[in-house]
Amino acid sequence: MKDSKICVSIGDLSYNEIAEQLKRIDFAEIRLDLLNITEQELKSIFESHSNLIATCRKTNLTDKKRIESLSNALRWGAAYVDIELELESKFRKPIVELAHQLNKKVIISYHNFKETPDKKELHKIIKHAIKNGGDYVKVACKVASSEDSARILGLYADFSNVIAIGMGSGGIITRVTAPLMGAPFTYASLPGKETAPGQLDENQLSTIINLLEQFTSGKK
Repeated sequence: MKDSKICVSIGDLSYNEIAEQLKRIDFAEIRLDLLNITEQELKSIFESHSNLIATCRKTNLTDKKRIESLSNALRWGAAYVDIELELESKFRKPIVELAHQLNKKVIISYHNFKETPDKKELHKIIKHAIKNGGDYVKVACKVASSEDSARILGLYADFSNVIAIGMGSGGIITRVTAPLMGAPFTYASLPGKETAPGQLDENQLSTIINLLEQFTSGKK
């Protein structure tokens, strides 16, 4: 699937499976926290593809170990690194500095699995992330109503470097319309391999986005 507007999130696959998938995928997020492969295999993955996001969420790994893994990924060729806004400054600052020294992009992400904050709080979060070195800010919040989805999509009117996502089935509309609203890209999963609640797979998302683009461009 060659589509730079859709980032396919990859985790829980073997090295050979990942290598095979990356032959056809233009843009992918490599979830280091969901992989069980060797360091050499990981190095090979990042060296073989020029458009990968390195992400390592906090599971049973220490922050120090996560930053070490992300730093290695950047040196091996990751085009982006994704770090959480709540990560302590002593860990966040060095990875931001390294990424920028290597001319790579930093995604600072905020996840709220309970609710979608109000507009004022969301703006505060985004501005804080940008101030702390984010080239892009990923905002992912649990959606409980259409008002929540509308508030998330409304962020594109005020920021040009945001990827705003509503988690859960109610937030699917935010994933589909994100590229049309101004997001640099949106996330999808491999079929049957969702890495986030409410995530569509790459085929579903690509089909819907292509249809929307045809209608909005007048080319039916």
